[in-house]
Amino acid sequence: MIAKQSTALVVCIGPILDEDGLPYVVASIASTAFRLSKNGGSGASPHSTTGAVQDGDQGHYRLTLDATDTATLGSLDVSLELAGYAMPICRATIATANVYDSMVSGTDELAVDVASLLGAALTETGSGYLAASLTKFLDVASPVFTAECVNQTMNVGSGVTLADESSAIGPLASTTDQVAGHEDIGVNAFRNSSPRLCARVLLNGADVQQADVSTIVYSIYLLDDADADARTAVEGHSAVSLSPADVIFDTLQSDAQASDYNFRHQIPVSVHDAFTIAGRKYLVEYTMTPASGERVLFRFRVNVR
Repeated sequence: MIAKQSTALVVCIGPILDEDGLPYVVASIASTAFRLSKNGGSGASPHSTTGAVQDGDQGHYRLTLDATDTATLGSLDVSLELAGYAMPICRATIATANVYDSMVSGTDELAVDVASLLGAALTETGSGYLAASLTKFLDVASPVFTAECVNQTMNVGSGVTLADESSAIGPLASTTDQVAGHEDIGVNAFRNSSPRLCARVLLNGADVQQADVSTIVYSIYLLDDADADARTAVEGHSAVSLSPADVIFDTLQSDAQASDYNFRHQIPVSVHDAFTIAGRKYLVEYTMTPASGERVLFRFRVNVR
């Protein structure tokens, strides 16, 4: 049984039997005839002096315990210490008020909020960022998990950076502070699909603009799980030029599948398939050459299903 911490409790005990196996039937038994072991500790008489009262004529009793008896979390074992008699150990599990009220009485909910899990509340870079991000991600009238909306099921990561303060991050990120090192943006896609890839691309610490970019080219490689340095170019998708005006937005975009992105490219597969092997990983690598400054490299790692 589950009992609430630091709360009076009545436990049903017995049967108490004599040496011949016959039930011990009396109106009441003093509390000193019982021993309590709290969470595996040494036994001691109950703090409560109420004792046990008869419950039927088969050697069963109701033993009253007080808040001191139930103050220790964990197991609570009740045993008998009465010469010539024996009974099975009665065991209860003492739980916190939140757990007991959530699981037994139904008057509370388990504490699984962020502050309870982390021990501190999340702090936002700007007021409302977290709520806005969750709304964009979850508040979708008709969510669809298809290749066309692959960004709805992607794993957000940060992009590889070559130029100082220039980078790319997944479309659900809200601030540049979430860029966390040299990582690829993870995406899931179906075999032979045409996934739409979105990112927020930064150039010298600011959102990139069409006028900032001279050229963009992309290549797709089949990766080898056994050899991190090995990759095989995918036919028809090697050093393909893109028009900056077609893939770069001067203002951040948001839709049902992705939020806060300024780069969007849907991989064309009408002439050359790209992701043909299920269970393998592909790398989509973009090289952006700005009008001035160092080039920026950002990549998507596509898990094909």
